[in-house]
Amino acid sequence: MTQTQICVTLRGHTIGDMIRDANRATAAGANLVEVRFDNLYVNRIDVEPIVSTNADGDEVVEKQPPIMEKRDISDIDVASSISELKAAIKPPVVFVCRSENHGGYFHGSESERIQILDAAIESSVSWIDIEIDMDSKARKKLMKSCGDDISVVASSHLPKPSSSEEIIEYVNSNSDSGTIIK
Repeated sequence: MTQTQICVTLRGHTIGDMIRDANRATAAGANLVEVRFDNLYVNRIDVEPIVSTNADGDEVVEKQPPIMEKRDISDIDVASSISELKAAIKPPVVFVCRSENHGGYFHGSESERIQILDAAIESSVSWIDIEIDMDSKARKKLMKSCGDDISVVASSHLPKPSSSEEIIEYVNSNSDSGTIIK
């Protein structure tokens, strides 16, 4: 039986936050960490909860979602950020740069995002997340750049499937898309 592996997603919005979270995850037993590079493109601003009193006189606390303020794309030096993360994070890294269309925070162009993924591949990350529905020409180029040394998470962000058969069909039809299908 294969030993269970633990992968922890780093949700920090600065390099320092990600490194701190990676150290905590490693200390807690994580075997891999997922760097959400797209998180660097927003500032998280926590909002104070709304406290009110209900009809019974009880205090009610309504937690508020944080504000995600977009940062200028040029604020992030991609090469030095990747280098700093690689130098400080010990376990293997799953590198992700998710676009807004796929539920992430990267709000630049698709070609800019592909350049970031390419820079991560050039840095020899352990794993990289490449969406299955990405432009096929760009995806093929990224996959070729990975070679045999970088494992690929082939991710899908499609609507919820209607049946297990639909999932099996999707996995089978995309089985050559990566090491793992997510």
